[in-house]
Amino acid sequence: MNKICLPKNAHVHMIGIGGIGVSGLAIVMSGMGYRVSGSDLHPGGMKARLESAGIKVYAGHHARHIAGA
Repeated sequence: MNKICLPKNAHVHMIGIGGIGVSGLAIVMSGMGYRVSGSDLHPGGMKARLESAGIKVYAGHHARHIAGA
């Protein structure tokens, strides 16, 4: 698959965004123009990098974090 089938203005919320794989995908999708947010029980050192890319990172998981996603 070489396409993402989401509207360009889509809001994507990723669980486990502090991990190396999901954080990389989040940065790529943000760079492609998607609105990206994510949550992780322990965001760790990736939080600053993700936030500098315009990605909102939440510590912990809660339904209110995915409003609009």
